[in-house]
Amino acid sequence: MVEEAFVKEIQGLSDEELAARVKEAVEKNDRKALAQISAAATARQTYEVIIPTASAARPDLGEKLKGTKAVFKFVIEGEGGGVWCLVIDDGNISVKAEDDPNANVTITMAEADRQAMARRELDPQMAFMQGKVKIAGDMALAMKLRTLLRPPQ
Repeated sequence: MVEEAFVKEIQGLSDEELAARVKEAVEKNDRKALAQISAAATARQTYEVIIPTASAARPDLGEKLKGTKAVFKFVIEGEGGGVWCLVIDDGNISVKAEDDPNANVTITMAEADRQAMARRELDPQMAFMQGKVKIAGDMALAMKLRTLLRPPQ
């Protein structure tokens, strides 16, 4: 469980301050710290700061994703939600805070469920089976997303 004071601290950071904390956690391979930061972050912070920063700090990821071209659209519904597209282009990862009608995969969920998954209170597979997460598009590619972005052990 993430303490309320920590949630307020993370959500109150500037993008630069948050990026520095994420980069430090990735470079130290501190998965616990990164998980706590992710669990406390807003959807905007997750997609616009945490994912791009963590991806850029992982040189292994570019090699792992070499040859992959895909767009994953995340539609987060409710307060604090929005639309973000994770673009994988031959090993490079970027996130756009806009819709892409040509996305290979669209993942839709409520902000409350995104937060619960980030806090590890809701298993992503169970959320899908319960209809809390909806996936449209290339299902095989959607199934690879977790594996593609999983941090090294």
